[in-house]
Formats: sequence, structure tokens, C-alpha cells
Amino acid sequence: MHKLIIHHYAKSIRILSLLALTAIAIGCMLEKSNSTLNYAFDVNDAKDYSFLDVFSDYDCVKLESNKDCYFGTIDGLEVVDGKFVVFTRSGSSPAILIFNESGEFIWKTIHGKGPNEFGLIWGFCVNREGKEVFIVESDKITVVDLNGSIKKIIKPEHPIQMPVGEHYFSNSRMICRSYNSTYFNIQLDGRVDSLNSLNYGFDGSVPYIKDFKGRTIVMYRFNNIIYSLDGNTLVPFITLDFKQHNLPKDAYLKYTGTDWHNYLYEDYRNSSKVFWFSNFACNNIGDMFFTASYKNNDLGFLYCNRKKKTYVMNSLKIGVEIELGHHPQIVDNLMFFPIQCVFAKQEIEQPNVVIDKRYSKLQNLINESGIDDNPIILIGKL
Repeated sequence: MHKLIIHHYAKSIRILSLLALTAIAIGCMLEKSNSTLNYAFDVNDAKDYSFLDVFSDYDCVKLESNKDCYFGTIDGLEVVDGKFVVFTRSGSSPAILIFNESGEFIWKTIHGKGPNEFGLIWGFCVNREGKEVFIVESDKITVVDLNGSIKKIIKPEHPIQMPVGEHYFSNSRMICRSYNSTYFNIQLDGRVDSLNSLNYGFDGSVPYIKDFKGRTIVMYRFNNIIYSLDGNTLVPFITLDFKQHNLPKDAYLKYTGTDWHNYLYEDYRNSSKVFWFSNFACNNIGDMFFTASYKNNDLGFLYCNRKKKTYVMNSLKIGVEIELGHHPQIVDNLMFFPIQCVFAKQEIEQPNVVIDKRYSKLQNLINESGIDDNPIILIGKL
């Protein structure tokens, strides 16, 4: 009798365990399914916030400036293992530079045709898990570690036709765009596969590609839907819901090949329903950040975090408005903004400007900077 009870109990446990595992598996499938998340923003509530209204604390790092590492402007920024990887097109030739967490210079690409030198660099991307930097030229991809030591060179089996600076690393492969706006998967062994789904959007925009919650996600500049890349298929993943300003398809901007400000459909030239995104950053914790334009004017910052708290901002201020919109990055709970010292100094030196004393460290770094100094990285803790 006891054996029968024990056998029946064990059988029930096995059934319950199987059911639990099945439920977990179904839950995981649903998590990876086409269910769409919704992030809501009320653009009527846009206002100016101080930087520390959004971030719990801040720090700032001045990138070292000397004859070996001065570069001027940042055209791409990634933060890997606390180190800053910078892409710049300023100067005689594009270059990649690496600085440590204190801003001290570590390494820079050397332009030339000799060993360990680089030709025309079109862009870069990073593998955060592998702590690697992928440097893209027309005919090869050089993989270096965070000290600049070359680990390997990838020679794609088919030419990529002059990549133009939009390159991404996601889910153990690179995604590159060629001059004719065709996208490719480049595997680490050099195999190349076409990504037909990532050509220009219907509105003429090129996509932003990011890693978010274990997915490769894609956002087009004039679209309020963020997609997940499932193989070679784009699947709706996140809808950006603008309260009282939902975007009908005919409110999107139209690509005409002329000036961006002339891209609006004529019927919506003065409409309150037109948005376009000028930048996008996210992390795997659930923080998302956008810079956007609204009715052809800069709205500023849209921010949503894992606690579902949202901010809609005209600008972020530290006493004066400082441009923060170019190449922001989020890593874990930190957000990184490059600040061009020369422009920030012009703002601070305006008559009657009083800087919030909480930002004295940043103010001092800006004041100490000269016209030939590299940028400051402003770091906000979410």
C-alpha cells in the first residue's frame, strides 16, 4: 500500500514537473513570439528637465588630448568593459581610438599600407561579450582587442562593395550596409548572407540596429514601430505610442532626395502628428532613449526605463542647454554622452549664465578645455 502511494506520488510529481517545464517553455516561446510591447509618451507634457531630474547621479571623463590622439569630433562611440572606443572622420583620414575609463589614451589606428596599418576605415562595431572591436575597410574586417592588438582578420568571401559606416554586431555576427544600401550578415568565418529585409524603409530611412533583451532590434527614423529581426524577417516588437498623437501611415516623412525639411507630405506640413527620430540607444535591462523631432522642430529627448517611467523633454539642462543628442550609448545602468568642449564653452560663457552648482565638476572641465582638446564624456547613472 505504501509502495502504491509512493509510486502514485512520484508519478504525480513527474507529471507536475513536466507541466511546469511545459509552461516555462511556452512562456519562453511567448517571450520570443510576435507579441508587441507598448511604450507610451505624452508629447503634450514635454518640458525642460535638469540632467539630474532624469539621472540619479553623474560623472564626466575628459578624453586625453595630445599630438598622438587628438581627433576633434566623435562620429561614433561605444563603451566596452569601461573603455571608450571612438570613431572619428575628422583629420586627414578616419580613425579608431581607444581610451581607458579615466580617459587616458591607449591606442589609435595608423593610416598606411604597412603591417598593422589601415587603409580607408568606413566604420566599426563592437562585440561586448568578447571585448573586441571590428574595424571595417572595403576588403577586410580587422578584429582587435581593447588594447589594439590584432586578434584576426576577416576576409569576406564576397566583396561588400564599399561599406559606408553603418555596421553592427549582434548575435555573433556582423551586419553591414553597402554603398547601394544592401545589408549583409557577415559571419565570423567570413561567410556573407544577404539581409533583404533591411533595405531602405518605405519612407526612405535607413535603420538603426541595436541589441535589446537578447534580440536584434531595428528602428527606422520615421516609424513608430521597432522591429525584431527574426532570421531574415522583421517582426513588430515595440510600438511607441504618442498619446493623442498616434502616427497614421500618411503622416510619415517621404523620401524625396532633397532637403530633410522638405520630406513631409504636403498635407501634414503643419500637422502635429509628424515625428522623426534622430538617435536611439537602449540596453538589455530595459532602458530606452530617443532624440526626436516633432513638427519639424527638435523635441529633444524621449526616455523610458525598466520601471515604465517616461520623460518627454525639450532639452536636458545643466544650467544652460548643452547638446547631448549625438551618439549616446547605454551600458547596464549608465548612459554616455559625448560633449564637444568648444561648443559647450561658448554656451557657458554667454552673459548672465549661472551654472547649477551640482554641475561644477563638468563646468570646471569645460572651462579648462582649449579649442584643440578632445571631447568630454558625460555619464548619467539611471
